[in-house]
Amino acid sequence: MNSNTILRNLIFTGIFIIPFIPFFVSQSMLFPFITGKNFAFRIIVEIIFALWVLLAIRHADYRPRFSWLLVAFASFAFIVGVADIFAVNSYKAFWSNYERMEGFITIFHLFLYFLVLSSMLHIKKWWDYLLGTWLASSVFMCLYGLFQLSGKITINQGGVRVDGTLGNATYLAVFLLFTIFFGIFLFVRSSKESQKKFVWIFAPVLLLELVILYYTATRGAILGLIGGAGEDVESILALVDDGVEGAADELEFLADADGVWVLDLVDALDQQPIDGELLGLADAGEAVAGFDDVGRGEAVFGGDPGGEEEVFVDGGEFLAEGLLIGG
Repeated sequence: MNSNTILRNLIFTGIFIIPFIPFFVSQSMLFPFITGKNFAFRIIVEIIFALWVLLAIRHADYRPRFSWLLVAFASFAFIVGVADIFAVNSYKAFWSNYERMEGFITIFHLFLYFLVLSSMLHIKKWWDYLLGTWLASSVFMCLYGLFQLSGKITINQGGVRVDGTLGNATYLAVFLLFTIFFGIFLFVRSSKESQKKFVWIFAPVLLLELVILYYTATRGAILGLIGGAGEDVESILALVDDGVEGAADELEFLADADGVWVLDLVDALDQQPIDGELLGLADAGEAVAGFDDVGRGEAVFGGDPGGEEEVFVDGGEFLAEGLLIGG
């Protein structure tokens, strides 16, 4: 086995470990459900990025290829970096804190992760394996959620909202949104023969994920799923059958149509809350509008990571609380 093969195998090992980071809980850290996961992700990304740089130097096939998605992500990271330099609190905008673990440092690591994935996963098969791994990870997470619902395992937040090993029901809901889409994408773009076999696996997995998503009682994720389901599957079909150009018109039409009826649905739900979890939608909208008047002109590109605390300092406590309660 030559050195290039060793480097390649180590990088793939790191890539396929990442989908299981959500299960890592570090009880020794201040925020065990957040801090440990983020440090683990950053460390693994830094390792596989360093190995990838060595491999790319040695083998041209693993060097970055031009794509508009790469340009868009690089531009986004650059703009956020500039915004953070001129932020209200540039230190926090860059480093965030142990409770959130966001900031530019996380965006930068996500960009490195993107570079590695886009350079290493050259063929469809490897993307299918990776998305399938994320789907398998979600199944284990949902099974954990079932044990929480049955009372066998404690719900970390207390109450009845399932949170898995993520420690927050909203985090679990967003995690499931991604994996539900991954599953639909894998099913739609597989061959007819594979679909006949895969449907008996995908259907129970989808049902399980939907059940756990419901019991997270996360308003935004449920509305997002409703808004993106149904007709939007046609855009995936168009993308698979006709390529990017054939899907463009379909995506544009569906975005406009879904945007209208989802807003109508939000308005209706605000009038008739479900289990009390959809309260505060109108207040959230007012709060978002109110932020425009708080700290205006302090940041070059508007808001910045970590800058929300300045709202409290500048007398926007009511608005910020409204956003947090509503959002």
